[in-house]
Amino acid sequence: MYVWLFQSLTVIITVAFILTQTPIARALFNLESSVKKQIYLGLFFGFISMLGTLLGVQTNDAIANIRDVGAITGGLFGGPIVGLIAGIMGGMHRAYLGGFTANSCALATILNGIFAGLLYTRKKGKYFSPLLGFTFGILAESFHMLLVLLISPPFNKALTLIKTVSGPMISANAVGVGLFLLVIKVSFMEKEIVSAITAEKVLKITEKTLPILSKGLTPETADETVKVILENTNLDAVGITDTEKILAFRGIGSYHHKPLSPILTISTKKALSSGKIILMKNEFDIGCSVKDCPLMSGIVVPLKDSEGNVFGALKLYRKERNTMTLFDVEMAKGLANILSLQVELNKLETEKKMKTLF
Repeated sequence: MYVWLFQSLTVIITVAFILTQTPIARALFNLESSVKKQIYLGLFFGFISMLGTLLGVQTNDAIANIRDVGAITGGLFGGPIVGLIAGIMGGMHRAYLGGFTANSCALATILNGIFAGLLYTRKKGKYFSPLLGFTFGILAESFHMLLVLLISPPFNKALTLIKTVSGPMISANAVGVGLFLLVIKVSFMEKEIVSAITAEKVLKITEKTLPILSKGLTPETADETVKVILENTNLDAVGITDTEKILAFRGIGSYHHKPLSPILTISTKKALSSGKIILMKNEFDIGCSVKDCPLMSGIVVPLKDSEGNVFGALKLYRKERNTMTLFDVEMAKGLANILSLQVELNKLETEKKMKTLF
């Protein structure tokens, strides 16, 4: 049983790791604290909890499982609401499957999710270390065993079951909680590393573009800026537009994305009209009107003034599909913010000089 449960645990942790690497999960984990975020996180960990039951092993009219990993991790990571939702999902699913321990196991999962969430509030939102998660997992799963023993008649049958499953379930669930928290921690560490590298890269480019954009955003200054960005990154193409035409473009595809020509891509037009960042995974997302355009993935970030009005766009591209990394996205956002600020400062300086003249 030890082997079976720990094999199931490897599946759970693998699934968890893969899910935490998806853009949707990353965005979910990085949302500001809100009821909406807690509901989504509850559903996420509830799915993990249900999966823990499905990967369990039948024994003595019961199921030895790692269901509590989802509910406990959800509570420790997201708080009481997350733990409650995950616990209810995992618990109701277990109750539906039946067996003489169905109700006690369902109740234990729900309560463990709530207890973990309450512990989260005591930590005031700070992340739990894998070791603390492991320790709490042992205590929570021991409570689970006690609850089964107390409210799952007949007592002798429950006692026989507990003697068989307590060791494997307590150890597997505790290790699972610790490993899951470690996966989440690694995910956040990666984001912090990316942010640090991005800040350094953006600062380097900013130092070189500051004197250029102090002259304002023109086709000439845009071209110099694009050149600096391209030389200091491994991107395949970079462009800057105003709201109607291309101001500058360098790299692959420059033979038809020519300066002062109309904007050719649907994605850029969409970013300019909506004011939202557009991430393109393939040539269809980019939507270039020229056949055989070599641009295969990219990101378009609107440039905005201090009042939020869009006056242009920064465009970063790669020649292969679905190759824009988290670093590329963060860098694009950072560069767009800096470029917008530099252009806005030039505008204010120009207005100041005009007032002085008159």
